[in-house]
Amino acid sequence: MNIDQYINWLITIWLIIAALIVFRLQRSAHFSIRQINEYCWNRDVPGSLVLLATGLYILFASVGVTVANKLFPGSIAPKQTAMAISGAASVWIVLMAVRYLTNRGLEDIGLYRENPRARLIEAMRIILILYPFIALLATVSGLLAGLINEDFLKQNHPFLEEIRADKGSPVYLLAVLAMGVNVVLVTPFAEELLFRGLLQGSIVSKGARPMTAICITAAVFAAVHGMTIWTHWPALFAFAFILGTLYERNRSLLLCFFMHSLFNLISFAGSLISGV
Repeated sequence: MNIDQYINWLITIWLIIAALIVFRLQRSAHFSIRQINEYCWNRDVPGSLVLLATGLYILFASVGVTVANKLFPGSIAPKQTAMAISGAASVWIVLMAVRYLTNRGLEDIGLYRENPRARLIEAMRIILILYPFIALLATVSGLLAGLINEDFLKQNHPFLEEIRADKGSPVYLLAVLAMGVNVVLVTPFAEELLFRGLLQGSIVSKGARPMTAICITAAVFAAVHGMTIWTHWPALFAFAFILGTLYERNRSLLLCFFMHSLFNLISFAGSLISGV
């Protein structure tokens, strides 16, 4: 699965979710376009912003990658740059929407003034303990899947495969830098905002137990990421479950961002060192 296929997959998932919302509202006795609008822009619960966030990202990424393909065919660097810019733009718009279009502030999704240095140190301590466990779980699940089919042992992240195709070319370092910024900075913050800040918080605000919200969010997180290397699904679920638990306990999106960022940094660096 390359970047273009990845975006097509996201579009499919987004359309399915939107269709389910419309189907649910259609069963109401007073179904109308106004009701859809009220559901999607509930000023008390910003959970519907999940659709806005993913929709904006898909739109921006689709346009950016299409333009990159036209101007720089066959190169991964412009595509990764477009993905990073798309993610950053989507995050900014969603944050402004939370602040100005809902009755909740950024504090309600875990963004408040706190000591970044202290949170970073805390995240480093947790990751030093957590990463070996997650890596071991991913390895074990991959080996077990390999017993079923040896091809599962050959799975690699598609974006890294595309970077490997640029190795030796003048734009290789640019591709690595672009993907590094995307993987280590933009994506972790965007995903923590989406999964922990909006989705998990929305499920809890609708009356669900925190543990239920954590498990649902972790399952969605693992499903979205596991589509590239599905044998890592147990490890991804475990990682997301821990992030959700820490978020519920500390209400700090910054801590989750630092943990996610460090996790991706170690994984990305390890992939490059191992030969990608």
